Amino acid sequence: MLQDTSIPQKKLTNIKEQNAEQNINIYPNPSNGEIIIDIQDSRFTKGTLEIYNTIGKNVATILINNKYQQINIKHLEEGIYLYKLSDKLTTLKEGKILIIKE
Repeated sequence: MLQDTSIPQKKLTNIKEQNAEQNINIYPNPSNGEIIIDIQDSRFTKGTLEIYNTIGKNVATILINNKYQQINIKHLEEGIYLYKLSDKLTTLKEGKILIIKE
């Protein structure tokens, strides 16, 4: 006699998960060497922005103390960079930024 040993699936509900990335804007992109971080989340207090070149080397780590902060990255050369914005516990947003100097 065969028994059903499968794990029962939970029923899905209409509860929406809030995506943290939707509440964070990093612009302009492309940038001339200055970017703005705009965080629309009341729970955010502080974090770090890490910037990496295309071979994975960390080229900048910037402390983020405000929900709206202008950051100078003019010391970086033109090119494509990867970034990671984190708070104490989690990664809030990751992406690419293009720096074009005129």
